[in-house]
Amino acid sequence: MKKIVGLMLALALLVSPISINKVYADMPSEFTYTESNSMATITGYTGSSSDIIIPDEIDGYPVTAIGNEAFHSKRLTSVTIPEGVLSIGSSAFHSNNLTSVTIPNSVTSISDRAFGFNNIVDLVIPDSVTSIGDYAFSSNNLSNVTLSNHVALIGTGAFFYNNLTSIILPSSLTSLSPSVFMSNKLTNIVIPEVVTSIGNGAFHSNELISVTIPDSVTTIEVDAFSVNKLLNVTIPNHVTTIERDAFANNKLVDVTIPNSVTSLASGVFSNNELTSITLPDHLTVIGYNAFNSNKLTNVTIPASVTSINSYAFASNSLNTITFEGSLPSLDASVVASQTKPNYTFENWYSDETLQAAWDFTNSIDPNTTFYSKYIPDKLTVSFNSNGGSQVTDLADINYDTTITAPVAPTKSGYVFGGWYVDQALTTTWNFNTDKVTENKTLFAKWNAINNPPVVPPVTSPAPVTSPVVPSVTPAVTPPVVEQEIEDTENIESEQEPEAPVEKYFTDIDGHWAENSINKLAQKGILKGYENGQFGPNDFIQRHHLALLINRLVKLDAVREVVSFEDVPTNHPSYSAILNLQQGGVIEGYKNSFNPSGQLTLGELAKILVHAFNIEQAKITGENQHWSYIYTQTLSELDIMKAEDIENGVNKPVTRALLADVLYRLLQYKQLI
Repeated sequence: MKKIVGLMLALALLVSPISINKVYADMPSEFTYTESNSMATITGYTGSSSDIIIPDEIDGYPVTAIGNEAFHSKRLTSVTIPEGVLSIGSSAFHSNNLTSVTIPNSVTSISDRAFGFNNIVDLVIPDSVTSIGDYAFSSNNLSNVTLSNHVALIGTGAFFYNNLTSIILPSSLTSLSPSVFMSNKLTNIVIPEVVTSIGNGAFHSNELISVTIPDSVTTIEVDAFSVNKLLNVTIPNHVTTIERDAFANNKLVDVTIPNSVTSLASGVFSNNELTSITLPDHLTVIGYNAFNSNKLTNVTIPASVTSINSYAFASNSLNTITFEGSLPSLDASVVASQTKPNYTFENWYSDETLQAAWDFTNSIDPNTTFYSKYIPDKLTVSFNSNGGSQVTDLADINYDTTITAPVAPTKSGYVFGGWYVDQALTTTWNFNTDKVTENKTLFAKWNAINNPPVVPPVTSPAPVTSPVVPSVTPAVTPPVVEQEIEDTENIESEQEPEAPVEKYFTDIDGHWAENSINKLAQKGILKGYENGQFGPNDFIQRHHLALLINRLVKLDAVREVVSFEDVPTNHPSYSAILNLQQGGVIEGYKNSFNPSGQLTLGELAKILVHAFNIEQAKITGENQHWSYIYTQTLSELDIMKAEDIENGVNKPVTRALLADVLYRLLQYKQLI
């Protein structure tokens, strides 16, 4: 009988499927743990499988927790977490290749960075979860997330840098942490009615077109909704504080600010499309750049305002600004650089007839109005007489004005039939009503006179030589700046670096790239923002790198000029981009360059290798990412760190990462 049983067991083992890729609960020896109160916490994994099932008990102890960094950087592609686990520790599954994860209904807390830097796409967080730690799911590929209905805390950056297009926030939330949904693709958001504060950068860099902010909110912090596509926003009546750049870089055409707001911080509504604004009656302070770069035409400053900071209303289209109260003076920058299409701003005047220019050192009395004066662009109308007598061009014509008809041309055998706006002679120009809005050429129409035909003597016609229009290739002579690169966000005129100091920026103490940033700042290569910060986590745009390279390297032209459709000649980086294209450093995408696109690590590597003429590494193998040869080249030279490359060559480059790579590169090239 024993032999039969043994034979049956042997056959069962032969025919039963045995996985060699998965680690099951019956292999607990590959999991390390600690025991407390007769419960096990998984602390590590010593196996080599990428597809694991965590046991629900080890050595008779039920598994109730996943410890800190237990599965950090284990190249896992899938994991099964058993029911009974109550908590998931810090960085428990950080830096793996997980594409999905099922969180058991027993879990109540998910700690900081628990699942950061994976490839998770869909996620359901069960109602048992009450807290989610900082950066718990950051840098994944999340497109769908269902949140727990009982979660009371979602930490800083918990869902930073994903692909979320929508999210339903539960009513259990009372605040939104800093950067919690930064750098996603959210288009609409409804904030629960119990939330009282919206943290720094909570929804920064999304695609929001609408947001509903409840009456419970009292504070909207720095960059909370900046860099989105918001068109309208109503700020609720209980908000008292709106911090710096909270709604900057949107497309706002309408905003309602309640009377509860007493101060507007720097840049709060800058870079929008506002044409009008009603300021609250109890407002006392208008911050630096508060409404800079909008389309405001008329502004009334309430009597309650006691301070207006620099550039608060600069770069608008103001016709008037009225002060209901008094001010000791007004800095000219507050209303500087007004713009209007086809006009040039000239000055501010204290009278409607624009005779008395305002002296900005003067005090402002109640009910004072400033009036702006704009000079219209000067245009030219040319006349193509189509074989008739020459007609002199009309120059220095004010934009949007009518012109007087010139003396009609003559042409033998023809009667002049008027001036037309097109060569096909289909639309006439009306000198009484049509206004000049651009440089224009008018074309003469001729009607033949019906006379008996005259046969002229036959002569050989003189050869007609068409004028040769040369192909113009703009000469690109990039400025050579000795070991100097200006700040990527605040490009200023070139100047000698200031005397070195020990510390240069207020926001990089203890930052991993602090040394590289300070070293480059000491050499005058990098600069920060006006507020003394460096912004290490801000992303670099593609045209920023073009400016940097253009200031550091002199390139010889090796290609014919190719124009990019999205880089017009008036683009601030036009010359730099053209220089890199002619120098063989960049190619673009089908006649476009995407200058405002975020620079990826792969793109950075390719540009640096070509710009600094670095010999490329010898690589083998096929089906590698297009940037592999460039990242591998820089990695072998210790210019680019392997862990940065492993985090993803398609990830955007931050200012800190650029500083670190650039410092290593300049050291390698012995430029610093």
